[in-house]
Amino acid sequence: MKKILLLAVCWLLVLPGSIAAQQQLSNTMIIARGSALLAADQTAARREAINDALGNALHSYVYDQLLANHSDDELINEHIFNRQDRYILSYEIISDRLLGDLFQIELAVHVNQELVQEELAMIMEPEKRAVQDIRLIIIQRYGTAPLSTVPLLEQSLPLEPSSLAENLHGELAAYGFMLTYHPNISDELQQLFLLTTENRRTPDNSLPVSAGRFKELLPGDLAIFIDLQPMEEKHIGTVDKLLLSVDYDMTFVDMKNNSLVILPPAATQVLAESLPAGMPLLAEKLNAQLKNQIMDRMLREYAVFPENEQEIMLAINGFRQHRDFKQFTDELETLRTVGAVRLHALSAGHIELKVSTYATMELLIEWLNRFSPADGSYALRSQLLPSSVDTVLVQVDYAVHPDQ
Repeated sequence: MKKILLLAVCWLLVLPGSIAAQQQLSNTMIIARGSALLAADQTAARREAINDALGNALHSYVYDQLLANHSDDELINEHIFNRQDRYILSYEIISDRLLGDLFQIELAVHVNQELVQEELAMIMEPEKRAVQDIRLIIIQRYGTAPLSTVPLLEQSLPLEPSSLAENLHGELAAYGFMLTYHPNISDELQQLFLLTTENRRTPDNSLPVSAGRFKELLPGDLAIFIDLQPMEEKHIGTVDKLLLSVDYDMTFVDMKNNSLVILPPAATQVLAESLPAGMPLLAEKLNAQLKNQIMDRMLREYAVFPENEQEIMLAINGFRQHRDFKQFTDELETLRTVGAVRLHALSAGHIELKVSTYATMELLIEWLNRFSPADGSYALRSQLLPSSVDTVLVQVDYAVHPDQ
């Protein structure tokens, strides 16, 4: 009993100090004055004057100390000034007086600075509005001219744009984004884009073109512009090979959030025995690099929709070697749309995996049917189990190396 009483006393001794310390950390004091017209009731005038002083204290803290922008007045009024009781911890009356028909009061107001700052940050730096409709525009150059102005016989293409668009479409769709590739754009839109990239900054360090200008010419929420410079080749004598390289710029024009971001210039390079041998390698590497860069930015900067995550069962038959199964699961886990892969059941020739994924069932089945190891030793045939909405049957076919 004594031990319980002792603990209770210790708790009472510690608690007020800890509360006071927490209040001190989030407390800032503002001296503010308020006034009210005196009617028949001086008590009512006092309350009105106190309320006026509290509002003036909060106004002074927001605009004079935190330097809030007046362009956000409407939201600040709605979320802070119209709910001022949330942000006032306490106050003390310093003085009051009656001056004719005017009741005046001076207060020491204790404002919850942490709460005000958090609310103001949400107002001044709101979350990005979700984008869904994405437009992809690729400009390939020959010399200094955009490719569209160059005769077809002179064109040397390091990238097949429709292939990149197809690869991006599947991954983006799994996260709720819709991609549309524009193989042709108007001269006006092309000139606007070139003005943006070639004059990256004006003398006052601002961007020369706003995202709003693009919205007038291009539908959608977000436009991704890729500007590919002419391919360069250089002979590397020490290894007697060609170094093929392509420089490019990428610009994200967010028409829904009115922002425009030009990423730092980047390049893709490969070493090859000859130009004919190197072009496919360059195209493959460039395609993968662009896709990864776009996906990384989309998933970092824009909302992913976790409510779309689902668990799918893969019932797999036919793996003959553990290394093949391991290779398959490793590839499956690298997909951005896959959150986790867990072994559910294992028996002779039969494996069941539980896969958490953002992808639709159709997209996952499409990926499974396209999958093949580097040596082409086996392929997969996949289909939805007729009696289930969340189970995919997967058959492993060793067509190339049946002896494995």
